[in-house]
Amino acid sequence: GIDVSWYNFMFDGNNTVRKDMQTVAFPALTNDVYKTKLTAAYINLSLMPTLAIHRGIISYLSFGVYGGYRISSYTKVQEARNGRSERSHSNYHLNDFRYGLGAELGIRHFPDLFMQYDLGELYQTNKGPAVRVLSFGIRL
Repeated sequence: GIDVSWYNFMFDGNNTVRKDMQTVAFPALTNDVYKTKLTAAYINLSLMPTLAIHRGIISYLSFGVYGGYRISSYTKVQEARNGRSERSHSNYHLNDFRYGLGAELGIRHFPDLFMQYDLGELYQTNKGPAVRVLSFGIRL
């Protein structure tokens, strides 16, 4: 299947992400900040063989692989006092491609549950921290 997904990485305190020519850094901002985050949007293609279950509370199980291409990324900083938001679009040295393993669980009369684990790192080699992403949630 084909889908679009968003990663929203929230930062603690007043930290945000800044990009220079070589790397990314995570400095603390000096102004009063309510929320900071890094968002990355991907278009994905998945191959998830499915086992249908006709009895019981579980309706299906799927396991497989996926791959995606980054279509956008930005940071958002929202100030605490006036609620003003600032967005800065950049690639932030994120890898353009993501790939990994995924699973879905269908429960009757309830939205589906999913889990994805990226096998590739979030940032380009030597340009950011060595981070792999685990995401899970409800698929509508």
